[in-house]
Amino acid sequence: MALAALTLALACRGATHPRAHPGQGEGGEPAATTGEGERGADVGARPKPPPCAEAGVPWDGRPSGCAYEHERCCYPDAESACAAARCPAAACDVLESYPAQVRCRATP
Repeated sequence: MALAALTLALACRGATHPRAHPGQGEGGEPAATTGEGERGADVGARPKPPPCAEAGVPWDGRPSGCAYEHERCCYPDAESACAAARCPAAACDVLESYPAQVRCRATP
C-alpha cells in the first residue's frame, strides 16, 4: 500500500511541475543565458580574420568587388593573391570560382 501511495505521489508531482528540457528554465520558458557557449566563447562571435597582405583587404563574404580571394582577403589581381599565398608565380594555380581562389601547386 505504501508503495502505491509513493508511486501516485511521484506521478502527481510530475504533472504539476513539468521537467525543464535542456535550454529551458522552469515552466518551459527559455533559460537565461549569458551569451557564452561552451568553453566561455561568445556563441555569436565570428573568428577574427587574419591580417591581409599588403594589397589585400578583408573580405565581407560578398563576391561583388572581390576578384581574387585568399584566406578571407580580397586582392585586385592574381599576382598579389599568389604572393599572399606565398606561391611562386610558376607554381600558382587560379581556381575557377568567383571570387577566384589561388593555391600553390606542388613542385616536383
